[in-house]
Amino acid sequence: MSAAARIVEQDRRRAMLAALLVAPGYRLPLRAVRQAVESLGYVVSLDLVRTDLAWLAEQGLVEQADDVVTLTDRGNDVVMGRVAQPGVKRPEPGELR
Repeated sequence: MSAAARIVEQDRRRAMLAALLVAPGYRLPLRAVRQAVESLGYVVSLDLVRTDLAWLAEQGLVEQADDVVTLTDRGNDVVMGRVAQPGVKRPEPGELR
């Protein structure tokens, strides 16, 4: 994977976590996660969203039940920049404050 593709992947994963952070109950349907990512300019298939969410679930950052995704406490820490997670972009200084 190229460096540019890796940066896009990390940013896209963080966008998914950020969408869950502001969602009611920290949960969203799969299609709403895709819409949130697409609102940032990324064109993504549901397959790619599922792949990223499966990876995030393996890391303990989200939980999935059917087509509903929920942010975990660890996922909250990662998206807020309290904890670093390889494979997910860290927030910029001052972001989300």
